[in-house]
Amino acid sequence: MVVITIAGGTGSGKSTLAVDLSSELSAPVISIDDYYRPQNHRTFDERLALNFDEPAAIDHEFLLQQLDHLRRGQAVIKPVYDFSHHTRAEASEIIEPSGILIVEGLFAFAWEELRNQSLCKIFVDTPVETRFERRLKRDIEERGRDCDEVTTRFTHHVNPMHELHVAPTICYADLVVSGLENPARNLELALKQIHSAPIFM
Repeated sequence: MVVITIAGGTGSGKSTLAVDLSSELSAPVISIDDYYRPQNHRTFDERLALNFDEPAAIDHEFLLQQLDHLRRGQAVIKPVYDFSHHTRAEASEIIEPSGILIVEGLFAFAWEELRNQSLCKIFVDTPVETRFERRLKRDIEERGRDCDEVTTRFTHHVNPMHELHVAPTICYADLVVSGLENPARNLELALKQIHSAPIFM
């Protein structure tokens, strides 16, 4: 199984590139966001105070376990995260084994085990102002947040953790693309990088 990882900050354009690659390569996408640790044991107010923007918030052991099952040709039942309630949803998603798998998320390069499995590592680099604007729009429209909550979380958690845990991982990238670029151009660059890898040659 060929693994392609896509990293970058919140609102950078990771998901857009992942979806475009998925369509082009007929490959399933696993979002690392779905592996946030369940928080059902906490009240909603307690969940609001949690820092979801550090690698420890992700159950990466479970993610790696499921990737191992897929590599061995076994389907997995992937969790689905409910961002409106800050915990895992009751629903889940079946991911079937595939020759190519795309894994995208803030921390796609954070763990050595995942980096070592990746044929191609792509970082989507986007200015902080653009990332905030996109995050604000998405969280209000799709995740039931209000402007004050999004702004406070971005200021106190999201961006400081980006500078600490996400931005430095750009050094692991095989390809860096701009989140301000036309998505079609980023897809073209990504495909060129992927197909230049030894396994595709």
